[in-house]
This record gives sequence, C-alpha cells and structure tokens, in this order.
Amino acid sequence: MRLDRTWLAAIVVAAIGIHAVPFLLYAPGDVYGFVRPWYRELLAHGFSHPFGDYSPPYLYLLWLLTFFDGLLWQVVLIKLLSVAGLVWVVFAVGRLLQSLGKPPELSILTLLLPSWILDTSLLGQADSFWVAPCVLATGAAIEGRFIRVAAWAGLAFAFKAQAAFFAPFVIYLFVSERIPPWKWIVAPAIFVLAMVPAWLGGWQATYIASIYLNQAEWVDRTNRLFVGDSASWWTSFSYLAPQSAYQMRWLGIPSAIAGLAVYWWLLPRPTPRVIVLAATLSASAVPFLLPLMHERFFMLASTLAFAYAVAFSSKRTIGAAIAMEVASAMPIFVWAFRAQPWDGTASIFALLAILMLLWELRELSGSRQEISTDERAWASAS
Repeated sequence: MRLDRTWLAAIVVAAIGIHAVPFLLYAPGDVYGFVRPWYRELLAHGFSHPFGDYSPPYLYLLWLLTFFDGLLWQVVLIKLLSVAGLVWVVFAVGRLLQSLGKPPELSILTLLLPSWILDTSLLGQADSFWVAPCVLATGAAIEGRFIRVAAWAGLAFAFKAQAAFFAPFVIYLFVSERIPPWKWIVAPAIFVLAMVPAWLGGWQATYIASIYLNQAEWVDRTNRLFVGDSASWWTSFSYLAPQSAYQMRWLGIPSAIAGLAVYWWLLPRPTPRVIVLAATLSASAVPFLLPLMHERFFMLASTLAFAYAVAFSSKRTIGAAIAMEVASAMPIFVWAFRAQPWDGTASIFALLAILMLLWELRELSGSRQEISTDERAWASAS
C-alpha cells in the first residue's frame, strides 16, 4: 500500500486541523507550572546554574526557543517545540518502514495517533525526543548499523530515563549478534557527551549525574500512596487496594527481572521482523511490569506497535496496535481531563496487546514460513 500525493496532502491537512483544536484550546498545567519557568530561567540566566528536574538535552532545545522570544506567546513556542518533536517521530517511523522495505510515506499516519495528539498538541510534552531516537535505533538495527543503534539509544536515554524500557531489546540484539564491547560503550559515551554543554555552562557534574535519581525521589515524596497512573498493572492494583499496592511496590523490580528473563529466553535469532517485534515487546512489557509508571510511559510501545502493524498487517498485528494505542492514550486523556479512575482500565488493553504480540512471536519462532526471503537473507548475512 502506498499513498499518492493527494492522500498525503489530505492526511496532513486533516492532522493540522485535528492538532489545532487541543493546541489552541487547552492550557497544560505542566507547561505553566514547570516548563515555562524553566524557559524564563534560561532567558534570564542561561545555564549558569542548575534548575528543574529534566536532563539538559531538552533544556538545550528550550534555550534555542529563547531566540524567538517575543514573536509568539511562550506557551505557544513550547508547544511548537513539542510538535517539532512529533515531526521527528514521523521521520523516524518512515526510516524504520524504509529499512523494512515498506513505503516510508505511511509514517505520516503517525500524526493521527491519539496518543501523540494528546502528548504534543494538548500537553506540550517532550516524549517525542526520546521516542524518535529509539525508533531510529530500531531501524539501524535492521540495517545492521550497530554503532548507530548504541548512539541513538544513548541519546534517547540522555533525553529521558524512560529510554531504559528500550534497553532489554538492545541487550538482546548486541548479545545475539556478538557485538564487540567497544561498540557497547558508544551508548554511555553519547549520554556523557550530551551532558557536557550543561557542565561547561556551570552545572555541577554531581547534579547532572543525579537528575534521574532525584526525579524518582521527588515522585515518592510528593505523591502519597502513588503507585502509578499509566497502563501498568500496578495502576489497576492501586485502585483496588491502594495501601497494599503501595506497600508491595518493591515487588516490581523482581517481577520485571523475571519478565525480562522470559523475554530473552523466548526471542529467536534476530531478523528484521523479529527485531521490530522484540523492540515493541521490550517497550511494552517493562513499563507494564513496573510500578511508579506515569501516564505517558507507553508512547514508545504504541509507536512501535503501530509501525509493526503498518509493516506486517494482519488482524492480530492491527489488533495489538489498537489495544496498545488505547493503553497509551487513555491514561494521558484521564490525566489531562481528570477522568479518574478510567486510567485503571488501561492495563487491560496493554495486557491484551502484549499477549497478541507474544502470540505473534510464538508463531514466528515456531514457523519460519512467515519470514520473507529478504529476512532469511538478512539472517544468514548477519
């Protein structure tokens, strides 16, 4: 399936119209309460001293916005930055589809995903800046460019700690392909390099190194009995038994480790199709098993599930993509419009999507008939 210019233009026009409504009519609390004060701090003092609880790479982009200060309202500038990140996600999905031999222009449909409409035009969030590098890393993995995989993964983690959901996939890939140790080091090297400008600007290295730890501590200090508001199963548990869920949240780590052991055991040798499926499962299962997951933590999972369904369309893959999209978008909508406790049902859709993806993996592992000639060639070449 390909989209001609007429369809592409129609989708772009429709997307602009759909995005315009939340972009213009919704005032996001996080932007007013956190991001705009950071913007004003950068406008006044630059990086002379540390502030906020976001890692520096996003603040670099926010600093670039200060050169356009006065042209538009500050909140509009911040939302435009978020939308620009979505354009990067569309490009990344296009590159992923191209690496699979599929029409890259189909990535334009990403603009219509409810989760991205809510995340960018409604809330003005920064999740696109860690999701796009993870998607680009997946495409690089298919092309056998493992240094790029590590570099994109390191950049994603530099933007947001949620990129750790992608790490089990990278470990699986690098172990399976016996990647030499020096290529593994590329990811932490990129992370460190991404922090250097802030350090040169005046931020203490100890502060930069502790940003992600401080984020976790801040959540625990400010949210009494908070266990999660995402599609993690812990969110549903917390609605049914809040005290018990909070007291048992430490079990999230061993359950996630057990889940990852099963994940690595189930995965067959990488092929292009298996790579995308493995990346999707990693981005889905890790936040599903962990507590303290926030409403936007399934953005990568829904994006990769969508790309997988576009590339390998079937009732099962499309169903998994729809279920994961609901799981990703519903908690964001609930958070934005205070529609609790409906976010407690999102984990049902996430579980359904994960089960369908595991079914897909089982069939790929058990029957090689579904793997194309191109995939066989890739597997033998690697």
